[in-house]
Amino acid sequence: MESAEFTNETLSQVQVRPVERSEEARYQEQMERHHYLGALPKIGETVWYVATWHEHWVAQLSISA
Repeated sequence: MESAEFTNETLSQVQVRPVERSEEARYQEQMERHHYLGALPKIGETVWYVATWHEHWVAQLSISA
C-alpha cells in the first residue's frame, strides 16, 4: 500500500460502506489477525463496515445492538 499524506483531498477519497456477505470471511480473518479480541461472531443485530482508500481496506468497524 502506498504512503499518503493526510490532506483533505486524501481523506475525501476514504469511503465507508457495509461489508458485503461475500467479504465476511475476509473481515473475520482481518479481525483475528489484528484485533486484540480476535474475530468475534455477530451477536444479535450487528452490522460490519469497512473503510477503503483506493480499494485498500484501511479500517473496520462493528456495531452491535
